[in-house]
Amino acid sequence: MALTKEEFELIDTAIKVGLGAGITGVFTYLIARSTTKRELEKQYATKQQEFLENVSLDIEAFHHALLTYHSRITERVNVLSEGKSFSEKRENAITEARDEMYSLAKGLSSAEARLLLMGSHEAQQLVRKYGESGTEFYSYASRNNTEMTKDELNTKKELCVERRMQIYNVLHSELKQVSLKPSWLTRIYYWFKAKYV
Repeated sequence: MALTKEEFELIDTAIKVGLGAGITGVFTYLIARSTTKRELEKQYATKQQEFLENVSLDIEAFHHALLTYHSRITERVNVLSEGKSFSEKRENAITEARDEMYSLAKGLSSAEARLLLMGSHEAQQLVRKYGESGTEFYSYASRNNTEMTKDELNTKKELCVERRMQIYNVLHSELKQVSLKPSWLTRIYYWFKAKYV
């Protein structure tokens, strides 16, 4: 049984339309799947970035308090070493700075928890060491310590500054890993555009 020209054209048109619709359907599915996956990746990356920013804020709040306390207690050591008296107003400022440093130390525990939740064990360990250095500084810089020297205060402060820098080096690399890379569709688009347009 031979096909007539009209039957052949009808079948040919049906195949072209069906094939076109099938190809369109497959690409629509792939693009929708890729877009959904990309949106989830964006949400995840945004959440990770927020975690890292909150960790940074906790560290900076504590670090600022540490530097303030260092400045005030060093001033006290200098004044007393010159045989001068230290005013009650300045003593109260030291007490406030010490209390603030103590209260902001809990932020370091929160930062550690966030980093553990993210799976960033290296950064968490560095925050722990930084906190230990801060605690050591805090203990040494007590007004009850009659052996306190300006040089030792500076040494302990510099250790805190160094450990803070180590944390930020790791956080920086973590942040780079969190940033989104272009999807495969975007890469194909730009490849095609560069090659043919």
